[in-house]
Amino acid sequence: MIIGFLGFAVMPLVNLFNGFNNGSSVPQTSRVTKEDLLKKLGEQEKSYQKILEREPKNAFALQKVVDARLKIYQINGDVTMLQKSLAPLSELIRQNPKNPTLVALKRQIQLMADREGKKPAH
Repeated sequence: MIIGFLGFAVMPLVNLFNGFNNGSSVPQTSRVTKEDLLKKLGEQEKSYQKILEREPKNAFALQKVVDARLKIYQINGDVTMLQKSLAPLSELIRQNPKNPTLVALKRQIQLMADREGKKPAH
């Protein structure tokens, strides 16, 4: 038991030293650009939309479409994504009328869309 704990505690240090051995003190990470992320989210949204064409009441696909559209809005501020998220969200509410989280989310999206629509153009 103690050996397992010590092994768990020492592993981060081993990884740290391995980084120094290969001459790199900064860990290598891949960078995802805003455009890459928007493209991926757009593809996800389209793939779930295709599912909804076959199964318009598929709750999982509805939720994924809402999620993708809200993430796109968060990244680029596209108000149309807020507005487009309302239809699938309304269907989810029809399927789950007693879910207060969905109702609150819809209310919040409507307020955000209204507020964003009233902002002056830059």
